Amino acid sequence: MRVLARAALCLAVLFAGCGGATSPGGRVATAPETVTPAPVPTDRSPTVREGVDGERLAPLAERHEARLADRSFTALGRRVITGPVGILLDARWERRVAPDRDAYHEVRTGTETWGWDGPAPADRRHTYHEPERTVIRQVTGGEVRYEVDRDPPSGGPLSDLDDADHLRSLLGAFESWRVVSHPNGTLVLSGRGLERSEVVWAPPPLADSRNATAEVRVEPGGRVVRASVRFEATVDGMPVSVVEVRRYVAVGSTPTDRPPWYDAALGGPSADVATRADVTTGG
Repeated sequence: MRVLARAALCLAVLFAGCGGATSPGGRVATAPETVTPAPVPTDRSPTVREGVDGERLAPLAERHEARLADRSFTALGRRVITGPVGILLDARWERRVAPDRDAYHEVRTGTETWGWDGPAPADRRHTYHEPERTVIRQVTGGEVRYEVDRDPPSGGPLSDLDDADHLRSLLGAFESWRVVSHPNGTLVLSGRGLERSEVVWAPPPLADSRNATAEVRVEPGGRVVRASVRFEATVDGMPVSVVEVRRYVAVGSTPTDRPPWYDAALGGPSADVATRADVTTGG
């Protein structure tokens, strides 16, 4: 199961390289008086605005939605609940969405240790949707179970695939935001003073959620690249911290092919074969 868990938790990471150029050494300019140096920027520090109303930031969710429209992408999420003795819950999900939104594949993996007895086997739920059917593969305690819906609703069982609705709610849930605008066009938003508690998802045994904060990073083109929420709570009277992070990557280059267990779900190869394929492919 450790191999399965590690395979499920491998997330796509994008690296952006940077480079520079230098002039050849030893070269002497013959007419220095004719060289006009480039103007030196007078202000390269970011612009900071305090106390911005979240409702004024709502259009950012629409810009994010527009940037992902008609393009494939991968949405990555993770929620970690940490207590006095370590991690109590570690849930991750990965959603690969096709450009036309007719197909997507979501994988959710959760490891819960509420009993403080050490890591439990990772439970995993795979949902693959295409227009004519939705196929689900559930792995619980090492057992594999399939479900097939041959008459799925339009758009499938999942909604808000690009998280635009979630971002809209998040931006409007806090009393004020600190907005840092960098010279390259990047925005970093920090929310304080939670006014709408529905954005803080705290199901039992979580209780007494408080001190929520949020951070949203927006690229120059308007796409949200990272959104996070942090808050404190209690479990049976014990203090815990909760962190949820969502990221959006591989825009325009996300594959949404049928998963390797697709035929098994429809009555093809055995579940054992599908499980072994899952170990090697991670999907």
